[in-house]
Amino acid sequence: LLPLLLSLFFVSKRLIKILLFLFSLVILGVLLVINFWVAWIVVLVGSIVILVFGISQRERFKPNWLALPMVFLVISIFFGIFKIALPGFPVTPLEISPSQRASFHIAKEALKQKPILGTGPGTFVYNFARFKPETLNQTVFWAIRFSTGASDILDKLATIGILGTLSFFGLIGYFFVFGLRKLVGKPAFAKATAGEEKGKLIERVPKASKLYDWVLGLGIFANFVGIVTAMFFYPTNVSLLFLFWVGVSAFLVLMEEKKKSWVLESVSTSSILVSFAFILALIFGIAICFMTGERYLAEVRYQQGIQAWQRGDNLEATNSLLRAVSLTGGSQDTYFRDLSQIYLFRIREEIQKNRPAEETSRIITPLIGNAINSAKSATDVAPENVANWSVRGFVYRQMINLLEGAVDWAKKSYERAITLEPKNPYLYTELGRVYLAQEDTEKAREQFQKALELKTDYAPARFQIALLYVKENKIKEAITEMENAKNLSPMDVGVAFQLGFLYYNDQQYDKAKAELERAVSLNENYSNARYFLGLIYDREGKKDEAILQFEKIAELNPDNEEVKKILENLRAGKAALEGIVAPEEATPPQTPIEEKPEEVLE
Repeated sequence: LLPLLLSLFFVSKRLIKILLFLFSLVILGVLLVINFWVAWIVVLVGSIVILVFGISQRERFKPNWLALPMVFLVISIFFGIFKIALPGFPVTPLEISPSQRASFHIAKEALKQKPILGTGPGTFVYNFARFKPETLNQTVFWAIRFSTGASDILDKLATIGILGTLSFFGLIGYFFVFGLRKLVGKPAFAKATAGEEKGKLIERVPKASKLYDWVLGLGIFANFVGIVTAMFFYPTNVSLLFLFWVGVSAFLVLMEEKKKSWVLESVSTSSILVSFAFILALIFGIAICFMTGERYLAEVRYQQGIQAWQRGDNLEATNSLLRAVSLTGGSQDTYFRDLSQIYLFRIREEIQKNRPAEETSRIITPLIGNAINSAKSATDVAPENVANWSVRGFVYRQMINLLEGAVDWAKKSYERAITLEPKNPYLYTELGRVYLAQEDTEKAREQFQKALELKTDYAPARFQIALLYVKENKIKEAITEMENAKNLSPMDVGVAFQLGFLYYNDQQYDKAKAELERAVSLNENYSNARYFLGLIYDREGKKDEAILQFEKIAELNPDNEEVKKILENLRAGKAALEGIVAPEEATPPQTPIEEKPEEVLE
């Protein structure tokens, strides 16, 4: 906006000039606070355009008028090129996006698939998932799916193809040449004449050029050049697109030498048609407002559902998401995706209530069907969205012990997800867990190894490989893999517990105690870690400390008869497990490491 404000500042009257000057200062202040290099490049380009025309068209400019764009030029060079930051200003968060090189690679691969028309508007996120560079997996942003690239031009190349991009460049080129011709050519800008003839087309006679028209046109042209420049360095948004198209339209109208107008009589056919058009526009406007209102209300319901889930009220979360689905007519895949997972939470809640088997089955059967149908609806609405297939596979994997055929559907879902995002280590790890549930250890190991090939520091894959070694009774190898997982995820409570458990089984009790104490420090309510820690304290003769551990477990699990028996033994001075089966034969819960894409709620 600064170039446009500058041009208006030159030709406005005193009061308006003061207001424009204040607006310019506010915008400049915002730029100084944000200090984003692309914004400074846009200011630099706009200032250069005004200065070039101001110097070349000296008969239209007073020399002192060029002082302000010169100031903005110097400021933009100072902050944009040399990247200087003022001391004391707040540090704004970095804006993360794919690099220009990565965006070009994605666009090139997308063009190989559909070179002429591209993959379609708004599909960059799908292209990113399919063609993202493998090197991204070695960064902390490996699980993020970017919806835009580094620049709008590269986005267009991937999404609207060669034909669409060339058409857009043709529009830019035509406007650029048209603008130069109008701004540099002889002044002959139009102004309306007083003559008019009722009901007939009037062609207004051009008059002498007005300074206001020319300077305002220059400001719009500088604004246009700045936005086009930004498109090569930044993805566009609604604000930028609005300025672009309004600027193009305003410039064409302003610079048109022959202006035409229509005078409508009160009873003429033209006036009736115009009135009818206005009524139609009003009706369509009301309809659009109504649909927009429904969409907004659906978003409100969706947010209420997510907040209810975060509070642990899964029933209220389900009801809110169902309302959101009904308001949008089932057109939002995100609603279905999250709804399917909340049904999973409700299934777990019902299973944990320890009802009779028949009653539990009666309650969870419809919930199972709803979870599966919701996951399937998400993939039906947006079949190219890898997040939907990832969640669908996750839902089926959770159903393996509850639903016949869940293994096969989970594999198909994850395989489809892998075709859409072949460089995501999470998907290979999840597919490996499905094979593991099927007792196919070799295929499971193959998938975990693929995950590690894509991301060498992916802790969940190492975690699962360690569990494979446990199943094969290779404790030493399992310990090595779990130690590697610990190095990759030192704050993960699941790794601490599993490593402590492996040390315990290998009779390395000192190391086991250290890891189990670390697990308890990370999560003081981790009953499994306290269980084995209490056994180690009992082995060391620290009865009081062992009693404290099992009292905490009893507080967290008041219905556990085994814990009550252990406490009786300890208080009577007996061994903790006297008369109880040794825990070495039990398999501990396989707590997954928390490293997953954002679509998975768990």
